[in-house]
Amino acid sequence: MSKTIPTLKVNYEKDNEDGGIFGVSLVDNPANQTMFITLAQEEIKLATNDEKRLITGVILIPNQLIYRVSNGVEYNLMFEAEEIRMLNKDFFKRKNQSNSNINHIEDQKIEGLTFCESWIVEDPANDKSNALGFKNIEKGTWFMSAYVEDDSIWEMAKTGKVKGFSIEGVLSLER
Repeated sequence: MSKTIPTLKVNYEKDNEDGGIFGVSLVDNPANQTMFITLAQEEIKLATNDEKRLITGVILIPNQLIYRVSNGVEYNLMFEAEEIRMLNKDFFKRKNQSNSNINHIEDQKIEGLTFCESWIVEDPANDKSNALGFKNIEKGTWFMSAYVEDDSIWEMAKTGKVKGFSIEGVLSLER
């Protein structure tokens, strides 16, 4: 008999000073299973003569079940589209666009990486994400691009040592 894993939905709490997403980690195995794209002159036709040094990727996908284990308890985490929209706004309102690390390791804070672009997919067929090479994107998906000033981080992104984004936050959950 297979066991049922509960699904916990994230609830945005606008008045919670300590809640929300406070950082985005560059990870080698993103929970959203979507790898980012590096935008550089030699890789994407959209780039100009000077290197853009941007990495673009998915932050959250609405209603995607993200498997988690915490203190030995298994569950699926899920973000609805409206919570994603509110978390996106809150992230920038709290000026968290330079809060990043590698693989969620606190002492590996990244200097020289700034999130400079953010959007929520409204029309998947005509979204910028298509032009960047992302396919089958859901309406309500949150994308961000980060400018990578740090040479070592840029090299990690180009060589695939980091492959995507993963959020860091204090979130309210509901079964």
